[in-house]
Amino acid sequence: MRFAVALRTTVTLRIGDNVVISTGAIVVGGAEIGSGSIIGAGAVVTGRCEPLGIYAGIPARRLRDRFDQRMAELYAQVRLPQVSAEDVSKLPALLARLACGEMALNDYMSSVRLLQDRPKILLEGSIGKGSAINLMKILGYSIGGQKVTNTDLDAYFGQIWRKEGDNVRWSPDIFAELQLIQ
Repeated sequence: MRFAVALRTTVTLRIGDNVVISTGAIVVGGAEIGSGSIIGAGAVVTGRCEPLGIYAGIPARRLRDRFDQRMAELYAQVRLPQVSAEDVSKLPALLARLACGEMALNDYMSSVRLLQDRPKILLEGSIGKGSAINLMKILGYSIGGQKVTNTDLDAYFGQIWRKEGDNVRWSPDIFAELQLIQ
């Protein structure tokens, strides 16, 4: 007699803030990509990528630091993950002025709105061919660690998930638009 056994395992995948994952890159279950890292095209991330690194290859290996020490310290101070979506378009000019010393950090901080509680989206995925993560559905949302239930959020992300082509309504910050954050 034969028995079919279905096992369901949970593998954590952690991707930090402001990470760039280039075309064709694969991030396998159990991997961790530190904030501010760049993953090169076609790279296969199988383990831990430290923050602010540039990674490429199969398996992905650190090629170099993304920034020199001074820029890495500045990167930490500008608090990019907390910048409101409405201010993101200002960032290139502001950061360029900061980097060359034309602007003080206090002036930068008064030029952008920082979110106290960042929204997060909890996703479910499966482990596919080559241990690649396939996103399957949105499980929920949270702001500042508190679960958020909102049918307008469900509808918004649902239309993006279904890839409705030119009919997709895009918002740079749907959480603010729905007045879920201030």
